[in-house]
Amino acid sequence: MTARRLLITRRAATVVIAANVFKPNIKALATAQGWDGYGNVDVVINSGVYVVALEIIDMPHDVVTITNNGIIGGTIHSDGTGMYIRNRIRVINNGTIFGCGGTGGVGSSVSVCWGGACHSASGGDGGIGAGFYTTNSWATVLYRATGLPGVAGQNDHRPSSGYPGDSGSDIVGGTGGTGGSVGVAGSPGGDAQAYGSYDYYNATVAGSGAPAGYYINGNSFVTWLVNGNRYGRVI
Repeated sequence: MTARRLLITRRAATVVIAANVFKPNIKALATAQGWDGYGNVDVVINSGVYVVALEIIDMPHDVVTITNNGIIGGTIHSDGTGMYIRNRIRVINNGTIFGCGGTGGVGSSVSVCWGGACHSASGGDGGIGAGFYTTNSWATVLYRATGLPGVAGQNDHRPSSGYPGDSGSDIVGGTGGTGGSVGVAGSPGGDAQAYGSYDYYNATVAGSGAPAGYYINGNSFVTWLVNGNRYGRVI
């Protein structure tokens, strides 16, 4: 009786991402290229291409290699994570991977009184951090590398009551902090100001800037063959 060797051939696939895309389904794209669910999958992101919120979560371990020549990053209206990985993969990062910039802190608010006459002014909101965003449900991917400035606080004036020692008062809420550039926390909000006459003063503490997003969530699953530019937090 002659023994025969069973040769199993795995069908690999190469997925080329040549246009801006939001959350590409790597498994579906590989299958469309003839992948059999077991062979190696090479994902190549072309130079100048934006890939928003890349996920590898339902692939076999140790089959995916990502060669990034473009920019992978998070969205400014979510947690800002650039890559979410739950399968062991390899990454050749010739480009940039980022977590979004953090939102700026809220400016402080202020209230003052003189002789029972009180007025107040609210602080401004913090600016939005940098990252990918869209205006048409991701049909178009837009990118901003720096954060937006915060909003100015309210201001209010109380005229003098005419009593001796009362010159009136002017108050200004703190300006919101500037949003962070990609991979950078937002700036803290500004302090409120009060001028003139008052016998009571109270101001809230300005908000701290929000932390940057993660350039990768799931770093323990990744073997970095080339580090490239990576901005933000890592977990």
